[in-house]
Amino acid sequence: GIAYMENTPDLVAHILSEANYLNYNNSTYGNETLFHLDSAALWNISPQRFTWMAQDVYTQLPVDITATETPSNRQNVNVFNTGPDFLLHFSPVQTLALGARYGNLNTSGDDTDNNRYSGYTRWQYQSTPRTNYSLNYEVLKVGYKDNVANTDYTQQDVYVRADTRPSRSEFILDLGATRISRDQQSDVDQSRGKMSWVRQINPESTMGAYYSVEVSNTANDVLAASAAGPSSPAATPTAGSTSDIYNTKRGQVFYTQRSTHFGTSLQIFYQNLQYEVLPDSNRQAGGNLALDYYATEVSTTTLFGSYAETKYTDYYRNDTDRNVGLRFSYQLARNITTSIEGQRLERVSTTSSESFVDNRALFTVLYTSNPLYRTLSGR
Repeated sequence: GIAYMENTPDLVAHILSEANYLNYNNSTYGNETLFHLDSAALWNISPQRFTWMAQDVYTQLPVDITATETPSNRQNVNVFNTGPDFLLHFSPVQTLALGARYGNLNTSGDDTDNNRYSGYTRWQYQSTPRTNYSLNYEVLKVGYKDNVANTDYTQQDVYVRADTRPSRSEFILDLGATRISRDQQSDVDQSRGKMSWVRQINPESTMGAYYSVEVSNTANDVLAASAAGPSSPAATPTAGSTSDIYNTKRGQVFYTQRSTHFGTSLQIFYQNLQYEVLPDSNRQAGGNLALDYYATEVSTTTLFGSYAETKYTDYYRNDTDRNVGLRFSYQLARNITTSIEGQRLERVSTTSSESFVDNRALFTVLYTSNPLYRTLSGR
């Protein structure tokens, strides 16, 4: 893997890339190499007036979210997005923001490739040094390269946003509506709302909550997960790779704590995913827990686990996924860390062919020249 970061008055950019070679025993699957890329750049051509952004994410997503992720149920997905932003300052507290984007989504295994054209207009008002309000209009036009198998559409979003940052906290609220006009199909009208709250309890502990109701698609979820980072509620797209649009309700509460010898990370989540066309709508709820023990400055023991229940609403199927594992890490030198872990993944499904038990053992030697690099994946 390689990581790079730039943070200057003219350019803010990062690149994180990784390659994995997988050798399957007993010829179960053909050996494969997986590539991952997470990159973004913001060029300040004229600070506070004119900027240009570019973002590219290359990853793998399941083709069928109801099936176990195996090489045959996984495809490469690349999402690209770029365009300018303009800021017009009418007063010290009132700003008109305008932006335009061109993007595309390309996959390795199906006919969902598309071109994406979007733009936005925002009227921003700063009522206090810590509180901002905005009125927002966004439009997205998606044109598929195979518009016989897929339906082109235009999405319009109108919403108001309140963003306030009191001491040691951040609160963001969006309220609005979405309309999607589809070629030769009925329009889709959906309310839109988002709430994000983060509170730093003390220097060692942070807690927060997130909830959203919106219409989304594969490209938007991939870009949002990249921008949010791995610890965000939006960090893992869960709708797979599809040309369908879907209504989502997503919620999460989380708590993190780290002291001299102990660390805790707890997440409880809920998702309701309703496709417009595909018969795979589902509701999912569960949680993740990791407990760290720092025996010394160079050794860490981690007990981790997760639990999720998925109920499909278009037909009778319930899945229960459990994962539990133990990891021991030791820092041999400033740049070298070794770890050993074992974990057990289990799915119990009412569809018997989708039930499985996966026992894993992993030994890792990691050399990194800078703590900026973190692994994007690992199987």
